[in-house]
Parts: sequence; C-alpha cells; structure tokens
Amino acid sequence: MIEQHPSEPTLNRVDQEEPSRVSANGGKPSPLDELTTMITAKLIQQIKAPPCLGARAYTTLGKGLETLSRLGGRGSEHHLGPDKMIIVSHGLPIPGNIATTLGECVHLLDEYAPQKQRFLLNHEYIHVLQYRAMGWVFLPRYVLERFKARLKHQDPYSDNPLETQALSIEAFLREHPWLPDIWQLQ
Repeated sequence: MIEQHPSEPTLNRVDQEEPSRVSANGGKPSPLDELTTMITAKLIQQIKAPPCLGARAYTTLGKGLETLSRLGGRGSEHHLGPDKMIIVSHGLPIPGNIATTLGECVHLLDEYAPQKQRFLLNHEYIHVLQYRAMGWVFLPRYVLERFKARLKHQDPYSDNPLETQALSIEAFLREHPWLPDIWQLQ
C-alpha cells in the first residue's frame, strides 16, 4: 500500500464527486448544474439574502397596491411565500399578466395555490432575486428593455432579457419537475 504524504495535494477525480453533480451521459452537466448556470452566480447569492434599499422600496409599493386592491373590493389577501416573498392573491398585476412582481411582493391575478402555481412562483422568484441584485435599477431597466424590444419590432415581454431569464428557468423546471425550487438552492 502506498501512503500519500500529508503535504501532497489530492487529485479530484470525477468518480469521487457528488452523484447529483455527475452526469451519466458522457460528462454533460447534470440538470441541476444547468439550472444553477441559468440562474447565474449573482442571483444565487441573493437567495435568502436581505433585500437592498431599492428592493425594499419596491416591496413597499407592492404592499400599497395590495391595500388599493383590497379597498377596491377585489378581496385581496396576502400570504407569506418562500424566502419572505409576499404573495398577494387577487392582486393588481399589470393588465394582461397573471402575475407582477414589485420587490419581494408578487401580485397574482387569481387565488394563491402554491401546488398549482409552482412554476409561476419560481418564475416570479427570479424577479425577486433580480430586484435584490439590482435594487432601484430593476424597474427602469425592465421598462427600457421593453421599449428597446418594441423599437426592434420584437415582443416586449418574451424578448426582454429580464423576462427571458425567468421564462427559460420556468420552462427548464417544467421539463425537469424533480429539480428543487429556486429558493431551495444555494
């Protein structure tokens, strides 16, 4: 038996890595690795992180819209979602949308049903992370990207890079439903 000297570095071998990180299909990244790459390291750092000042301000705006919704007779209720998301059922999303995120506040058009809305909630959670990462800049950049898409005769929703990221992650989770929710990563 050959002993290794304590000062010699050990070599990492692929077959010694975590099974969840090793793919059986010829070294391709596992679906979990693909998911974390899609999310980006910058956003993964925001999971369970406290919101910055800009994100808190937008959350306050979202809570204010909840109050307006309730006063307007929409029967809004708020629920505490994963990682401090505030989910407003029967809220005030942007007209034509089924949900709109402001900071950490997600306004749903319909009733809050986490089991049925898993993919939608993951999509909106990506926006929560984007708000945490970008703060005040998020909403003006979102609007600017919509405007740029219109100028290029593109779809202002699906061709907006901030939406594209959330849409691609939502689609990936639909294709791989056994993967964890975004808020469970880190």
